[in-house]
Amino acid sequence: MSDSFTATALQTTVPVPKRLAFFERYLTVWVFLCMVVGVALGKALPDVTAALSKLEFGQGSQVNVPIGCCCG
Repeated sequence: MSDSFTATALQTTVPVPKRLAFFERYLTVWVFLCMVVGVALGKALPDVTAALSKLEFGQGSQVNVPIGCCCG
């Protein structure tokens, strides 16, 4: 009788490992896809890239708005 009690007690105390969510499991894939899309958009629409790089926070600050948004 004590063997069945010990087996039951061990089964209830072992924690079940959590699985990562779908987004977190494939985070490397999402980052890679975003990089590919960003490069493709930069090559396909160079005028937009040039316009975004001209946006600055202040006169002569050398910090453009898209970079500030990414780092902020």
